[in-house]
Amino acid sequence: MSAAITAFEKSFTPRFESVLSDVQAASGTAAAKTLRQQLKARNAAVRDLGFRSAAPKVKDFAFDRTNPDAKQWVADHATETIEEMSKATREAIRDLVDQSFDGDFDVHDLADQIAELIGDDARAETIARTETMKASNAGQQEAWDQAVDAGLLTGSEQQVWIVTPDDRLCPICEPLDGQEQDLGGKFDTELGKVDGPPAHPRCRCTVGLTL
Repeated sequence: MSAAITAFEKSFTPRFESVLSDVQAASGTAAAKTLRQQLKARNAAVRDLGFRSAAPKVKDFAFDRTNPDAKQWVADHATETIEEMSKATREAIRDLVDQSFDGDFDVHDLADQIAELIGDDARAETIARTETMKASNAGQQEAWDQAVDAGLLTGSEQQVWIVTPDDRLCPICEPLDGQEQDLGGKFDTELGKVDGPPAHPRCRCTVGLTL
């Protein structure tokens, strides 16, 4: 590896990690909000049956981006991704990150911004979109793990694969729709077992939680 690439990696890695962390945290926060709503509805149903829930306060649960597991995923995944990139792709994404941090940006629109900024490099766009989706789904999974640690979930709940049902739905993801696995389990795809979406580059799937 050349000194120039090494210098690039030293400059790029922390900012790429920051982008992944922001996407992960935004997704985790959204997942925590959805989970609070699900748990409140479940607890209300339990109370209607005359029972009292001994679970921790649902309203106090929030995604913690400083959790060691969350931070470790970002660090590990950033390293893996950078090692797989070609020099040209890394430079394209470096420019993206530089522009993203010039001002405020909505992390939910980050994938679209990536496509616009490096649309002349198809491979960079594919990597950026796929990595954004990986970070988003990792944030959701991490939120559920944190809910288990907080005693809000038992860990025996099921996660279910959800596709985007439109004319772009691919033959890899279509048979996955509705497949359920344990939290922390792996989904069976025609490409092998995966922790969750994306199942392939540019995959648009997500997972939901069945209480």
